Order: sequence, then C-alpha cells, then structure tokens
Amino acid sequence: MRIFKNREEASLELSEEIKREIEVPEKTIIVGILRGGAYMSKIIGEKLNIDFSVLPVKKISPFESPETGFGAVVFDGTYIYDGEYARILGIDEDDIEIIVKSRLLDAKKQYEIYKDFVVENFKDKDVFLVDDGTATGYTALAAVKFIKKTEPRKVMLAVPVISKTAYDYIKPYFDKIIALEVQDSIYFAVGMFYEDFRQYEDEDLLRFLKG
Repeated sequence: MRIFKNREEASLELSEEIKREIEVPEKTIIVGILRGGAYMSKIIGEKLNIDFSVLPVKKISPFESPETGFGAVVFDGTYIYDGEYARILGIDEDDIEIIVKSRLLDAKKQYEIYKDFVVENFKDKDVFLVDDGTATGYTALAAVKFIKKTEPRKVMLAVPVISKTAYDYIKPYFDKIIALEVQDSIYFAVGMFYEDFRQYEDEDLLRFLKG
C-alpha cells in the first residue's frame, strides 16, 4: 500500500499524470473539492501553469454519524444519494430531505467563504476534478453532475488514491479516472494513505489560495 508524505507530495506526483492528458492548456482547468482537494488544486495548477478553482461539496450523512456518507450535495443544490444504502442505515425519504437541506446550507456557507475561487461555467473546458482521495465516490459524483451542467468537453477525475469499489462505481461518469493507487480492501479511509493528513481551517486555506 502506497503512503504519501502529505498532500503536497501527492499533488506533485498527480500533476505528472495530469500533464500527460492536457491537450490545450488554455482550455483546461483543475477543480479541487474543498477542503483537501482545494489545497491540491492550487499546487497542481501552479505546477502545470493552468487555471485552478475550488468546489464546495458537502457529504450527505446521518446527523449522528457524519462520517457515514450516503450521498453529497454541491452549493447550488445539485445532489446525489444512494437510496438503497440510506434504507440500510434506517433513513427514510423525509429524513433524507431534512439532511440534504442542512448540508446544502453548509455548502452555501462554504461558497460564501471561497466564492472568489469558485468557477461555475465549464463550457468546452477539459476539467480535472481533484480530491485528496475517494472512498465512496459520492462526492465525486455530485461534483461531476454539477460540472456537466455547463457542457465541458471532458471531465476527468484525478486522485492520489481511490477504493476499488468507488472506482468501479463512478468510472462510467468520467471520461477518465487518473489514480496513483487503486486499493481493493475491506477497510478504506483516505487518511490511512498519508503520513500527514491534517485538516485545514478556512482561514489557513484561504491564505494559501491567495498567496
């Protein structure tokens, strides 16, 4: 199993793979999912001298178990969820609606913080959606659904690590998935693939994006 020193090391390695897929730099953009993916998007964008942006997406999960995601919602209201998994978790349609509304408010608050770095129109662009890892694929699916609304030329997912389950689940929705590590294991958490997996506060991340 590959272990990355930190997100910076993962970003620099991922940038080499992304570089091979770039056709027209002026029509290419890196879109980083907040927060870890946003940090990586700037590193990759500056390394390759192409535009970068960030995307506020929030996990849809039970209030009592925030890490047990069964979907995701973007700041504009675009969302997806796994109804079958929600039923397994004992969550009915009324509860899902309440949870989605709550997470949407969180995503909108995040948008207000990062709006100077958010791009909403991807017409005819080649988009590389970046995150620090993909466990279930729900966040990536909500993000790609949002991006495709404005008719990009291509949308590719680029991540240092992804679970085999998520890879198989979301592959049909992307033109390509670039992953440095595809992990097939019963237990999967993105943080286990990093020595340093610190979480960024908004103030620190904004300072980094503006720097």
